[in-house]
Amino acid sequence: MIAPICRLETFVTSMLLVACGLALSTSLPALQRNDGADAERSMARGREALAAGRFDDARSAFEEALRSRPDDARGWLLLARSRCRSAEQRAAKGDAELAAAETLLGSAEEAARKAVDLDARFAEAWAELGHVLVRGGRTDEAIATLYHAAELADPTPTLQVDLADALLAARQFALENGDTAAAAARLSDAEAALDRANGWFDSEVELLRRRAEIHILKSEPRLALGCLRRAVALRPNDSTLLESHLQLVEQTESLDEAIDYYTGLVDEPALAHWYRSRAHELRGNVALKRRRDYVAAADEYLQAERDFRASARLDGNLKPAVDAYLPTLRGFRGHALTLAEKFPEAEAALLSALDLDPRHAESLRLLHELQDAMWKKFGGESMPREKWDEIRGFASKACTVEPENAENWNNWGYFAREAGKYEESYLAYRRSLALDPKNARYLNDTALILLYHLDRDLDRAQTWLEEAIVQADAGIKDDARATSRRKEDETTLADAYGNLINLLQGTDRKDQAIAKLRDFEQRMPKRTEVDYWKQKLLPDEWKAEQERIQAEAEAKKKAADEKASASDDTKPPEGGDESEGG
Repeated sequence: MIAPICRLETFVTSMLLVACGLALSTSLPALQRNDGADAERSMARGREALAAGRFDDARSAFEEALRSRPDDARGWLLLARSRCRSAEQRAAKGDAELAAAETLLGSAEEAARKAVDLDARFAEAWAELGHVLVRGGRTDEAIATLYHAAELADPTPTLQVDLADALLAARQFALENGDTAAAAARLSDAEAALDRANGWFDSEVELLRRRAEIHILKSEPRLALGCLRRAVALRPNDSTLLESHLQLVEQTESLDEAIDYYTGLVDEPALAHWYRSRAHELRGNVALKRRRDYVAAADEYLQAERDFRASARLDGNLKPAVDAYLPTLRGFRGHALTLAEKFPEAEAALLSALDLDPRHAESLRLLHELQDAMWKKFGGESMPREKWDEIRGFASKACTVEPENAENWNNWGYFAREAGKYEESYLAYRRSLALDPKNARYLNDTALILLYHLDRDLDRAQTWLEEAIVQADAGIKDDARATSRRKEDETTLADAYGNLINLLQGTDRKDQAIAKLRDFEQRMPKRTEVDYWKQKLLPDEWKAEQERIQAEAEAKKKAADEKASASDDTKPPEGGDESEGG
């Protein structure tokens, strides 16, 4: 079914204008009338332009002729046809031309109505009016008009195809309104109309296209594929046909067959490679999502890329589209290889995608997915030393391709620290802090390297730890932050307090360390770190506190035991009260 050009409200407005006598498109510009010979020459020019597909030239010529021959019904028919074809041509260019197409279609309808007003038995004019109404999306009126045209004269194959389009649109409307019986009847009538057009229609391709649609609606996808293949054989450079075929291939999952079919399009090698590439991509999706054969999926995506690049070499017009999509294809391949745990190959695929498009968002996301997969596979915090080196090298590349991401640098700092590369770690941490200077975690981690591994610039480390406490505390109190982020801030706050207390007591500032410990205890009394530092810095107080806690626990237990004993004493003996008796 050919999609309508106009929205319904456009035609409602147009018809109101006609009814009020205000429509202007049937009123031609007030120029000096031509004589009969000039009018005939204009008509001849219009017919020639119409046959050549120069629809704007055709309608100008017909308008010129009709100024001196306003009662020429055929002239109005040809004007309607040229205006409608011009509207269809503009609509095919996209949304930018849609408004102009709607205006032209409205004027085409007015010209067609003028023709049937002049000659009420002019079957060809009624058929053209029906065609215009089909394009306008006014299906019921179009069906009635086309049936009327068929009553006036033997219907042409073109009329039957227009009728099939209108009936298919009416079927969809019936389905949307829950009238399945009417929908089935419309589908049957559409199929009958195409049967009547068979063998007579000028374009067998369009007939096959519509037959394919009817087979789809009747849940006969294999028959639909056959129609589309025959249509492509007749018009192998028609991308709309190939797109329809590919969509049906995806629905039926006849991908192996499709790849062989596209290989056989020898008359259009660029399009053959283009559509074979897309079939390989679809086959890769099936392997990835359904069969979970990740290696096979990666191989399909690689073959898709090869065919895609071949299409651009054969047809330079395809190169912009190919260049734009190649990073996505490589991203798909990188994702499949990540799932297959082939990490070096996945890294190469994703970095090559970013080499083509450094801002390709999906490939950047997949790069982080790869790092997470490596972390999990290598054992997380328990990974062996050589794996820390491997993931550290990967993190350095992530920083190269996405240098503005502070988290990348913080990860590199962490991995380098665990690999024993402390100067490298410090430089990476410093970069993360430069990009996000208020991040509590980055402040703590950067100070940690100076404190525990490089043993220098401890005054700077102290400043960063104090700022980490301020920022983490603010994050915890920020109700707008996600719960998970606030939990992270709690951990960071405890870490920063512990590291700062250690720094102060390790530089002979025990009193300051104790003051920070008091502050820590007041804010987070249940943290195990508080207990640890009290035992180290305030052993007597810690011991007394432990004795108090133990005494309270023992008293609580004693009270519970006494309560249980008292309860047992008040219970009657088993079997009820005993009484003496003979």
